[in-house]
Amino acid sequence: MAVIRPAHVVVIAGVNDLKNGVRSPEDLVTINRSFEEMLLIGEAMDIPMTICPVWGASSKSTLRGLALAPDLGRHVEDLNLLLLETAEERSANLAEIDPLLDERNLMRKSLSSDALHLNAAGIEILRKSLLESLDSIDGDGSD
Repeated sequence: MAVIRPAHVVVIAGVNDLKNGVRSPEDLVTINRSFEEMLLIGEAMDIPMTICPVWGASSKSTLRGLALAPDLGRHVEDLNLLLLETAEERSANLAEIDPLLDERNLMRKSLSSDALHLNAAGIEILRKSLLESLDSIDGDGSD
């Protein structure tokens, strides 16, 4: 078995755990706990960690034929607050995703092929945001 030791790990949170709805606040805590466990592993291995928050789908109510939970946007916001708290508690970095979002904090339609998944322009914006995030930690300033 090969053992890898990355210089930095970026965890991109996704909306999949939220797409079927959240039945209770404990569901969000459980989802957040999985991110906290990843951060704890990184901490134990002395590997800097960055979390990229969840973003919500633009104004669509379905995605690839599946109905999205009507309160998905609220759950995205709630989970992101938990992720922010967890990142602060675990001394992890939280990547900036605001350039991907519209005024309602949903995915900008121009940056997505299906209201959620990034197109080439969206990927480039996320890449730049993640590089800036890493540079702020590493002080490197290079691509």
